[in-house]
Amino acid sequence: IQSLRADFQFDDEVAVLLFSHCQSKGNTSVPYMEKVALNWKDKAVHTAEEANAMVRQFEDKWTKYRDLFKFMGNDPSKISVPQEKQLDKWYDAYGFSHEVIKQAAERCISQLGKAEMNYIEGILDNWKSLDIKTLADIEQKDSKRSKKTWSKKGKTDTTSFNNYNQRSYDYENLEKKLLGWDDNEE
Repeated sequence: IQSLRADFQFDDEVAVLLFSHCQSKGNTSVPYMEKVALNWKDKAVHTAEEANAMVRQFEDKWTKYRDLFKFMGNDPSKISVPQEKQLDKWYDAYGFSHEVIKQAAERCISQLGKAEMNYIEGILDNWKSLDIKTLADIEQKDSKRSKKTWSKKGKTDTTSFNNYNQRSYDYENLEKKLLGWDDNEE
């Protein structure tokens, strides 16, 4: 704690909060505490209030990430650094809510039978390009798509294989002819 105070110019409260935070994570090694301290210093944490806000922000972030991984059927304790960067992108750079990201994961799972981070990112990229931000936006897009699909089903595509007059048969008359029951022969 004394070296944290000396090296990072943290007051006693901030140093104690940093130590408590690292202890709650189960890692009180000096390199880990220094890494956290550097992070706090880079984010201009000087007071206990700022340190508490930083801890809450960290906890909120990891609570969401673990919840999403659990939802996807993955082990929430094994989030790799590249996966964390991808999650940061979805939440921070794209600005999607937790519910929207879960919706993308649900669609991925229903399509592939499992959660694939890159597939989910493809869904989110598409939604971002369509300016979809909320669950209501997703529902609106889906309802437009289903209306478009239903309206196309009733139409015949005249530029394809169906570009001719369809035949119509009198099946009863054909059956009589095939069985030799034709009325004209009697």
